[in-house]
Amino acid sequence: MSNNKDNFNMADLGSSLPSAVAALNAEDRNKLQNLAGQHSDVLENLTLNVRKRVEALREIQVQHDELEAKFFEERAALEAKYQKLYQPVYSKVHVANAYTKCQEPIEGRELRAAQTYILLNCDEVTPYIDIYILKLREQDPRISDVDIDQMLDNNFVEWFELYARNPSNNVTNIFVKALVEGPNRTTQSYPMYFVNGYKFHTIGHGTGRATMNSGVCIKGTNYSENASDYYGQLIEILELEYPGYPFKRTVLLKCDWFDPSRHGTRRHPNYSLVEVNQSRRFNRYEPFILAMQACHVYYVPYSSLRRAQTDWIAVCKIKARAVVEMPELSKKTSSMPELAFQDNEMNLHQIEVVEDNDLGLLNDQNGGDIGSDVGNDEF
Repeated sequence: MSNNKDNFNMADLGSSLPSAVAALNAEDRNKLQNLAGQHSDVLENLTLNVRKRVEALREIQVQHDELEAKFFEERAALEAKYQKLYQPVYSKVHVANAYTKCQEPIEGRELRAAQTYILLNCDEVTPYIDIYILKLREQDPRISDVDIDQMLDNNFVEWFELYARNPSNNVTNIFVKALVEGPNRTTQSYPMYFVNGYKFHTIGHGTGRATMNSGVCIKGTNYSENASDYYGQLIEILELEYPGYPFKRTVLLKCDWFDPSRHGTRRHPNYSLVEVNQSRRFNRYEPFILAMQACHVYYVPYSSLRRAQTDWIAVCKIKARAVVEMPELSKKTSSMPELAFQDNEMNLHQIEVVEDNDLGLLNDQNGGDIGSDVGNDEF
């Protein structure tokens, strides 16, 4: 080894440890400076045997550093290898969490809203809805459609239970009787759901994702015709089960609805563009819809910094995936197998050949005429 590598400068040591030097008192600091002023090569002051030991230790340290560098290199490669092997396992955990359902209780106001919406959108209950509306009109012939809609939301569940349980009304349908008893108080909750060609995510499940799958749209209300579309965000996906056999299940989407009035929803008359005010909400507690009624939308904020536009977001409707409408094919009455088309008739077109014995003369480059008789050698 050269002397340049063996030099040990105490001044360099003092400059590399300024905090340690500052912590020394004045006497120790003077001793350190005097030591730094001495001969820089410390090894020259050592005995031969001690110097050989130091040289041996240095060689061992070099070997240790080489092995340690190789260790860190191989460890990094091993970590990278197993990171790739862990990735499928992590993805399975993510999928398991995405599809895992959990049980949640439903009661009180939430249970009442869910039961009301299911009854008002069930085909088996439609005849009883007509009976209830007829009774309302008999009591008040001047009642409006909006008032009827409100009465259905507020009082139909109780009326339906009393009507179906009355023996004189002769309600024998097992399905209707199960609806009267109401759903179980424990529901299954899902973070995502596939329906109507759409993939829905709850807001909590879709947070941090690149795509938005929590936008929901539904048409109008239950009875009145002067209602517009409702736009909202998916909060929760619930599966309700009714007691009794056969098992009856239905899936509801719990949504946070934007204000459907003109103060919360705007429609462009010429381009059919829809905008909603994200700061305004629907003033009635009707959070549930049937999953099969939902359409998928997503919301796009405006890039404008004007205060009038910051609260408004544009609505974009999404086409359903994997839905192909095919026309119905007419049934063939013939039992013959379908063969390739073949025309059995052939039209022969005669080619007319015209014989012309009077052949013209060929032009000679020298200016003369060349006869066409190949047997004539005279020019």
